[in-house]
Amino acid sequence: HCRYGHRLTKEITNMRRPVTSEKRLAMTIHFLAHALSYSQLYSVGKSTAVEVVHETLQVLKEDLLPDAIRFPQGDEPKQVLLDFQHLAGLPQCAGAVDGTFMAIRKP
Repeated sequence: HCRYGHRLTKEITNMRRPVTSEKRLAMTIHFLAHALSYSQLYSVGKSTAVEVVHETLQVLKEDLLPDAIRFPQGDEPKQVLLDFQHLAGLPQCAGAVDGTFMAIRKP
């Protein structure tokens, strides 16, 4: 949270206190994990919850994504193909996403 907290912090106004950066991040993670009604859980209105999640995802996309996801460069794709075939017995496989299994027809 420390790394992105400054981008999630909003100003205090005469009208209201903003949702804290910690709560903003918690709401977003909760939404991504469950996609259920979460506004009541965090004691905020639905429109505030939607806005918080939208803004937080934008910050994460801009700041976290480049650090978290890296695509192979140069000759790396060839090595990835060889590694997947050697380790998992999967020919022509260039990677896996989150260990998710998808049903496919045998080639």
